[in-house]
Amino acid sequence: AARREAVELCQRQYAEAALGWRQAADRTRDDPQGAGQRLGALSQALVDTTPVVPDEFRDVRALVVGGSRGLGAAAVQLLAAGGADVRFTYHRGAADAARVAAAAPGATAHHLDVLEAAGLDSISADGWRPTLVAWFASPPIFVGARDACSESLHDRFRSVYVDAFLRTVERLGADTLAAILWPSSEAVTTDAAGLAEYADAKRIGEQACRELGNTRIVTFGRV
Repeated sequence: AARREAVELCQRQYAEAALGWRQAADRTRDDPQGAGQRLGALSQALVDTTPVVPDEFRDVRALVVGGSRGLGAAAVQLLAAGGADVRFTYHRGAADAARVAAAAPGATAHHLDVLEAAGLDSISADGWRPTLVAWFASPPIFVGARDACSESLHDRFRSVYVDAFLRTVERLGADTLAAILWPSSEAVTTDAAGLAEYADAKRIGEQACRELGNTRIVTFGRV
């Protein structure tokens, strides 16, 4: 029940964030830094306004991949506030990760390049295994206006949203992993100018989640 509530909490975050995400995207097509700042502010607002009951997630061991910024950081703080045993990863944002850890008592930050799955070994070196994985790892989404689709950009998105995700799930194993949260995007079903590569990679990821759903609880919500 606690795992289900943890997943539902993250889903509510995404439902509440949908409008802000679209507004940020519409206003910042040519301003990637501005988009990130707006989404960061939105994520913090979700932390500040989402009620969490102490110990409601006490039976959850959560691995939040990409938890140093944005909605990943919000998930870390909310899960920790509910008593979950949280470990989260960051790639380049060491200072951001430190701030999130300070705001989420008990949560620990771990450096991880998701394209190198071997890095997971250090996270579980003490025998710790997650019961919930939340996948927020992402390359920069808003890369500015382009005249044509970019194969290399599409490959970059797919390598993180699909290939690295599947390798990570496989490496963690299914014996203790009871729930997976993989967020998708409204861009999959809307005419998102400048986001074609991103949207297609998310679409492929959705199909991968459906196939994983045969043996595991996999949830993806569109934002």
